[in-house]
Amino acid sequence: MRHSSTLTRFSLGIAATTLGAVALSGCAALAPLTKEAHNGIYNNLGEYTAAKLPFPDTEWIPEDASNIRVKYRGDRDGALLMYHSAQEVTHEGCALAATPDSPALNESWWPDDIPEESLNCGDWSIFKVGETTYAETNVALR
Repeated sequence: MRHSSTLTRFSLGIAATTLGAVALSGCAALAPLTKEAHNGIYNNLGEYTAAKLPFPDTEWIPEDASNIRVKYRGDRDGALLMYHSAQEVTHEGCALAATPDSPALNESWWPDDIPEESLNCGDWSIFKVGETTYAETNVALR
């Protein structure tokens, strides 16, 4: 009788562990679909590039960029990006245009006053305040 009771508890333990693992893996699979915000801080362009973020082309970020900050959401509805650099954005194909509405993201490092015009580089709208460059996109991320 004692053997049967031990076997039953052992079987229940395995079943609970399996159920827990399935539940956790299911949650992980759904994580990209949530509206959870993702934040990142990268010391330099090399760290930022190595992170392989799901952003549209950011070749316009200069080599000397530092303190690169990003924020985007898991439901992939836009992104904010900021970095420090003494250089201006001079990427080919960028043009001055009206600044579009910002994505629905809030961040303490994002400025309150957004200029009416910004540099449009592909899917990004970019503007500079001092030596800090800000960029935003509303497109679906990769």
